[in-house]
Amino acid sequence: MWACRSHRPFVRRGRRVGGKRTPAAPFLVRLSLVFLLLAACYPGPARGQFDHVTVGARAHALGGSLVVGADDASAVFWNPAALWSIRQPSFVFDLRRTDELRSFAASLFDPERGSFGLALWRVPEAGARSGAAAWSFPLSAQLRCGLVAALTSLDTTQSYTYGFGVDWTVGDHSQARNAPTSLPGFGELHLAAAYVGLPLSGPPLPRELRVGLGLRPVTNGPQLLLAQHWIRHQALAHTGLEIPLAGENRFLMGVENWNIRTMRLGL
Repeated sequence: MWACRSHRPFVRRGRRVGGKRTPAAPFLVRLSLVFLLLAACYPGPARGQFDHVTVGARAHALGGSLVVGADDASAVFWNPAALWSIRQPSFVFDLRRTDELRSFAASLFDPERGSFGLALWRVPEAGARSGAAAWSFPLSAQLRCGLVAALTSLDTTQSYTYGFGVDWTVGDHSQARNAPTSLPGFGELHLAAAYVGLPLSGPPLPRELRVGLGLRPVTNGPQLLLAQHWIRHQALAHTGLEIPLAGENRFLMGVENWNIRTMRLGL
């Protein structure tokens, strides 16, 4: 699998009329347009929505533990609240050996209106084709919230769902000097949760609750990611380890359900 990212500074400013800033188009109108596009582009059958899917090459290498730690547009899928932390435009895609596009995600950051993201993914083995749009905004300097709405085709019908996520950082070393200090003995602590698949219309799909914890004992040091997913009355554990290397390179390692056979490595 390959991952590609594009980062460019992006700042959008509204037009001023008579010395006042004109309001932006309502977010719900934009979201409705996205749903119409998704409905037109993804009419195929599907088995589930967030079930047995891993969006993003980095998430694959980290064993699907990105409830905490998503640093690109794949946050639309893993935890919409994390979009606010991605301050530059980003896009990622997952291309397999068969040259088959499995997933695509893109995000934009607006300091005034919040972060917006779009993700499309498919699971050919299950005939699943899905898409989601997300919006993230800050509640405080350390607490972010996100909303996501998703569309999935299911046989000859379509299911619409929604979800939400929260993202809380304690002792974030990347913030300004007046940011809270790290927790004694723990360093930077990162907590997050997401609940997705809640029904809006159409046949109900499996709901999924995700809880994650990230721990970085030393500034710019290794980060341990722990996540627990509950879906279909089953609990799945995901563990990831990210070790910084020279420059911007990082060594990634992940495992699912503490099974060594599922270990994955990446750079």
